[in-house]
Amino acid sequence: MSVLNPYQRRRIVTTCEYVDKLLAEAEHILICERPPSPVQGVRADVPPRQIEKVKEACAQLRQAMQQLLSTLGIEQTPAGQSARAIFHTALVFAGIAFEELRPRYLRGYGELPEDVASKIEECVSSMKAMVDRMIEECAAGAYLPGRDEAAHAIGTSTTATETQRHR
Repeated sequence: MSVLNPYQRRRIVTTCEYVDKLLAEAEHILICERPPSPVQGVRADVPPRQIEKVKEACAQLRQAMQQLLSTLGIEQTPAGQSARAIFHTALVFAGIAFEELRPRYLRGYGELPEDVASKIEECVSSMKAMVDRMIEECAAGAYLPGRDEAAHAIGTSTTATETQRHR
């Protein structure tokens, strides 16, 4: 039994969760192989030897956080988020973002030549269709196993078609 009150325990756990998330994001940026991107935002400038040192240091910091929690009698927080639900949500938001690139929305920023509007509409429709297919495949379990768990985690088994109808 911990001598800390629930608020103190929660503060410690929340801080450890926050630091773990920061480490995970930073590690992902350093370690991740980046596919070619038209909007590359990160320059890969860390040598592999240094990446290994960072990974080791992050592992040690995580062990120290686990030791702190154990020492204080705070149980490890169980995983609560579904990777499938997070992936599905990211795809839905990507679809919305592409939808908002359609010429009817861009005209709100100023005049848009018709030939450019036509090309944008064509490209956006193609990208939106790709995202919708990914949503369908995600819901069908093509990307991640356990479709029923994902539908339960996101509270629905909404398909891309159903998602569009709700807009």
